[in-house]
Amino acid sequence: MARTSPEQRLFVGSYPVGIVFADRSREKWGDYARCALISFSDLRVTFENDCPDVLRPLIEEKCRAYQRMVGQQFPYSTTQTITMGYALPEIRRQCIDTRSPEYWRAEKELVSNNGYAFSDLEKWVNGLGDGRAAPHGNEGGTIMYDPTGQKPSYRRVSADECIEAAISEGHFSRYPNYIQEALNTEVEISLGADLTEPAPPEEDAPSP
Repeated sequence: MARTSPEQRLFVGSYPVGIVFADRSREKWGDYARCALISFSDLRVTFENDCPDVLRPLIEEKCRAYQRMVGQQFPYSTTQTITMGYALPEIRRQCIDTRSPEYWRAEKELVSNNGYAFSDLEKWVNGLGDGRAAPHGNEGGTIMYDPTGQKPSYRRVSADECIEAAISEGHFSRYPNYIQEALNTEVEISLGADLTEPAPPEEDAPSP
């Protein structure tokens, strides 16, 4: 039977590296023609150059739904699960002990990705501030600042408190823009019905 609608044409398969989207109506190298991949590690979507325009909106909608699952456990096979976005700095911070060096590396990466850096109050007073406006807040000796001076600085007791203050004022995000946009989007699409595990079915599935 010919598959004509986008829903009928779209194959969605779960693989160890991520979720593959393919076109059932086309064949490439003996498999369904792959259209896109969303990686489990950072939930970034990569489209193939020949992805049909008619399938792209449906794939994008499904990917936003998967991106909204950031930090959740996802069953990518009948026996195994994976943390969605496990390589993102914020997710790494959530999954390890706060005393671990990896926790601080993840925090530093998160802060750097937002265009910020840290200093202490003494360095700020002795010249690092360089004539900039006083940091928001007047308690604590930890200062998180934007080296370019484009965003406000924050003074708090701890790095986490600086981050929370910047988030509350809209100057800091826990996730990359593409995930933050998905979190801010209403997604009503169902994901469970069309997810297929990689297996050698009668009709070939795509390789990841």
